[in-house]
Amino acid sequence: MEKDFIQTFETVEDMLPAVKDLIVNYCIDNEVDEKNIHPTLWNDILDEINTRIIKPNFRLLKTISNINNQYDKDKVYILYNYIYKKICNKYIQEISLQGFINMSGIEKQTLYNWTERPSATGFDLHEKIMQDNEQSLTSLMIGDKGIPTKYLAKLNRYHGWNMPGVTRETSKRQSLGAAELPKLGIHNAETASLPSDCTIVENE
Repeated sequence: MEKDFIQTFETVEDMLPAVKDLIVNYCIDNEVDEKNIHPTLWNDILDEINTRIIKPNFRLLKTISNINNQYDKDKVYILYNYIYKKICNKYIQEISLQGFINMSGIEKQTLYNWTERPSATGFDLHEKIMQDNEQSLTSLMIGDKGIPTKYLAKLNRYHGWNMPGVTRETSKRQSLGAAELPKLGIHNAETASLPSDCTIVENE
C-alpha cells in the first residue's frame, strides 16, 4: 500500500482486507518474516494501521447522528473482535488493551467510562479485552518453546496467577498443621516466618 494513498470505506468490516494488505506490505518492505514479527515491530504496525486506515475513516466508529461526537459501540466492537483480535491471532501476537488503543485511536478513559456506565445491552469491551488477553497470553506461553516465564509475569500481574501452571481459579490457600511445619524447615511456629499464602491450623 502506498503511504500517500488514503482509502475510504463504507463500513468498519470493509477495513479488514486493507489491514491485511498493510501488514503483508509492511513485512515485505522491512524484510520481516510474517510468522515471526517482533512485538516492537508489531506495535509499529498497529500505529501504521491507525494512521493509514483507521484515522482517515474515524467517522465510521461514530453514531450516524454523531451527537456529542459519540461512538457507536457496536461498530467499535466490530473493530475489536473482527479486525484487531483476528490479526493478533493470525500473527501470534498478544491481545492487549494498549494494543487496541494504539490501533483504534480510542482513548483509554473512554473504554473505562463504558465499563463504569455500561449500555442497556451490557456492553463491556474492556472486560472482554482482558479476558482475551489472558487467553492469548496462555496460548503464547504454551506455544513458546523458549522462555514461558515472560508470559507468566503478565499473567501474575494482571490476572492473578500465582505460580507456573496454577490459575486464580485453581489456586487455593493452603492450611498447614503444626506437624507439617518441620517439613518446611520451620521448627518454631511462634517465631518462624511463613509463606504469605499459608495459614497454621493447630492439631486437636
